[in-house]
Amino acid sequence: MKRRDGLRMVGAKVVRDRFCDGLWSRLDELRHDGEQRLVLLDQLRDKSVELEKLCSDRGVGAQELETPTRQVYCWLRFLSLETNLELHLDALYRVRSLALELGCLRGLEVHLINMGSLWRYRSSQGVLCVHEGMISADRGLWRALLRGVFGGPEEAGLTQAVRTFALSESFRRVNSAMECFAEAPERSRGLRHDLMQSFLRVNERYFGGSMERPRLAWTRRVTSTCFGTYDTLRDLVTVSLTLDDDDVPPYVVDFVMYHELLHKKHGSVQRGKRRFCHTPEFRRDERLFLHFDRAEAHLQGLVSRGH
Repeated sequence: MKRRDGLRMVGAKVVRDRFCDGLWSRLDELRHDGEQRLVLLDQLRDKSVELEKLCSDRGVGAQELETPTRQVYCWLRFLSLETNLELHLDALYRVRSLALELGCLRGLEVHLINMGSLWRYRSSQGVLCVHEGMISADRGLWRALLRGVFGGPEEAGLTQAVRTFALSESFRRVNSAMECFAEAPERSRGLRHDLMQSFLRVNERYFGGSMERPRLAWTRRVTSTCFGTYDTLRDLVTVSLTLDDDDVPPYVVDFVMYHELLHKKHGSVQRGKRRFCHTPEFRRDERLFLHFDRAEAHLQGLVSRGH
């Protein structure tokens, strides 16, 4: 256990991977034997309680866990609900059946987990890791994913297909249900500026009031170069605490809010093996901001002063 950006449980990922190994290797048994599922549910709950005790001993909430540990905790809590475990097992069954049909099952193991990316393939271990939100994907998307990973004809369009699915309501519903176990309360009101008011101003002026509101939060610490982020999977706009200052005009906060909402609007584009967020379309829209030059100059001044 260490503290870096948050509390960390050493071996949390190892625990998760052991559960994943068991879910894959005992798939038929777990799908058809209710008593074995109940045993597994108890084990999942016991591990999540360990992480809750870690937080309780430090007097903090689960949102204070370091990101990898928090992701494991949310995943354990999500699967410890019987309905979610059954959905998880059904998804593994679908992908295993397709892998057998496509001739790529031998040596393959699929882990459905909570992670920052949508999927990755550990070729040295034969493990395909896929975001838990994919439990609601249909056979067509799973087929494209398997063929793409193993060099089939869908490889070129695979990334865009998966990213499109990640914007769907079904994916967001699963991800939100998982992340809610460690979500911090929204902290939109600062000492000097209110992110909710900033969102309302920007949404009305630049999006005609049509932008669905993301979660809004200030960072917990001052930053010197990055003044905002948009987390697609969590639908969360975070603005640097640096800007919650009397010397920062409201239009600067609005510009950062607008920039992050443009990420929500435009998403990203895959070109070859690289992903681009600041596309020409993004930059074109960004310059529509009324005080673009002044806001950019103010932010650059903060960077130069090392705030």
